[in-house]
Amino acid sequence: MAAVTGELRQATLQAEKELLGAILIQSAYRDNNEAIDYCRKLLLPGDFLDSQYKDPMNTHARIYQAMLDCRMPPHQIGVAITMSETGTLRDHDIATLIGMIAENECSLDYEHYADAVKQYAEQRNGIKRIYAKVVEI
Repeated sequence: MAAVTGELRQATLQAEKELLGAILIQSAYRDNNEAIDYCRKLLLPGDFLDSQYKDPMNTHARIYQAMLDCRMPPHQIGVAITMSETGTLRDHDIATLIGMIAENECSLDYEHYADAVKQYAEQRNGIKRIYAKVVEI
């Protein structure tokens, strides 16, 4: 499989992190599902880079899945509870959730980050298709 490296990988991971942080902040601040509902229509957990490359921890994809499964607006505590209940919570996840909030540059821009994550996923899928055709030849 063609590996995504360099600037595309860094941009993808940063966009994913910013998106997840923005969802957490928006959900806690507004106490509603506006951000996750927007993302639900656009993204699947498989659109996250770590999911596509079989990262054994799948951190971003697991957190996003928990946000989708959350029975309340997906703020930090609700997401952690959902992950615990589904058996997907890992040792580092609480620190990761805290970092996503603390390091988030613009929590109002979840739409931009969701669109970027989708665009990066489409670029990776295009790279995979090209790589598959080259390997066939």
